[in-house]
Amino acid sequence: MCFHEQNGYSPFFKEMFELATQFAGCHNSTFQNHSNAQPSENIILFLTYAQPVIAVVGIVGNIFVITLLNAASKETACILYLRCLAVFDCISITAFQCSFYPLMVLKVYLMTRYGSTFSAIDIYFSKPGVCQITEFVSFTSRTLSTWTVVMFTIERLIVVVWPLHAIKCFTLRRSQFHILLSILISLLINMPWFFALETVQDPCGTGEFVCRPNEVLNINRIFEVLFLSVLPATIICSCNAVILHKIRNHRRPGAEGGQGGCVGGHPGSGQSVTHSSTTRQLLTVSFCFVVLTLPSAVINVVQTFNHFLDTLKDFSGSLADTYYIAWFLFMINLSSNFFVYCLVRRTFRKAALRLFRRKSGHCSHQNRASTLHIAQTEAVT
Repeated sequence: MCFHEQNGYSPFFKEMFELATQFAGCHNSTFQNHSNAQPSENIILFLTYAQPVIAVVGIVGNIFVITLLNAASKETACILYLRCLAVFDCISITAFQCSFYPLMVLKVYLMTRYGSTFSAIDIYFSKPGVCQITEFVSFTSRTLSTWTVVMFTIERLIVVVWPLHAIKCFTLRRSQFHILLSILISLLINMPWFFALETVQDPCGTGEFVCRPNEVLNINRIFEVLFLSVLPATIICSCNAVILHKIRNHRRPGAEGGQGGCVGGHPGSGQSVTHSSTTRQLLTVSFCFVVLTLPSAVINVVQTFNHFLDTLKDFSGSLADTYYIAWFLFMINLSSNFFVYCLVRRTFRKAALRLFRRKSGHCSHQNRASTLHIAQTEAVT
């Protein structure tokens, strides 16, 4: 099939995309929700291939982060937070790929290419209970990822501003308790997501089950914006402003102060605040978090108002494009840990290079040993 005509798509592809958007329109008119309009075909094509690549890179990168942090010579509160952040991000990426991607990206793409093939997506991902569980896991892991960044930020704030208090507040045992408590709270507060989607017979007559959003979803959107975007961003930005102010004061002539790094403990390591790689790491992680999650927060606010007030009906297609792009940026945020740490921390870069060289050397040694064994066997026979 040729796809290279005028705007890059054959008439058949355009016809199938119109069929796909008509199917989406059937759902939208049935659910009376204009915010669920499908994005443009270019956005769907891009996300169909780009999103799995970002997901694989993110999962592999977070696994490397976990491996390298496990090899740290000393367990500290900040290493615990960074390791948990990598674990939660891995779960978030996986859940995102099992909920948003198959039902809102891959399904539309398959419809445009193969027509009725899209029904296979519903068979596996729209079974009763499946879409509810994936939605719950997705938002629970996202909550944990977000608030782990918040806890790490507060830990750095106390280390920088009140280093003596940090010794008592952020012992390893207390940090473990903070993580366990955050897991319990996240499980409880995300329970409503179980009821945000309903599994019903496809109203468009395909004979399959589909996941249909209800009013609980729109109420949850308000909570999502406040609890997963506005409040964390406010805390993170406020704490980082205080940290940056403290750093500026330490740059003045005659100013003294110290801050422990991630491995060296809290106070007493002899490091200047301005040269702390851990603080730079926090500021970079926080900056990436705010920049890459802000678009999804804004578009959620706009779509929620649009659902209740129906004021942007004529712009539903543009809203859908923006919505998909915003969630793609959120995926990049979940997948960026390894690259951020390599960019900021020299010791992390060196450890990563050593790990890669050791793995490649081990593979080469195994290949040489296998080749030698085969040669010896053939010589005997």
